[in-house]
Amino acid sequence: MLVQTVDDPGEYGDPPVALEMRAGQISLHSDWILHGSEPNRSNRRRCGLAMRYLSADVRAYHDWNTNSTWCRGTDAGGHWANHPRPAGEAIPTPDNAPDPVRDASLSR
Repeated sequence: MLVQTVDDPGEYGDPPVALEMRAGQISLHSDWILHGSEPNRSNRRRCGLAMRYLSADVRAYHDWNTNSTWCRGTDAGGHWANHPRPAGEAIPTPDNAPDPVRDASLSR
């Protein structure tokens, strides 16, 4: 991510389409869409957010299942972590972020 390139994007479908956005606007699209941007040369932060919704019977590789929150239902196989939703608007920091291993050991 952030360093991946595609040598010939036209090989994967229609030619690229430029979408110029103003500060404060967002682009909402599937992460399966080939997309990218030029470097951010402003002094303002550019951020991204990826959310993936999938069935509990899907299996993840590379420990992606350890960073999940259930939207609804259950996970009978116990594959997906279910981190608690934030209680308020506070942004977690490394010092106060939920840690399932630490939190489990504290509850014993």
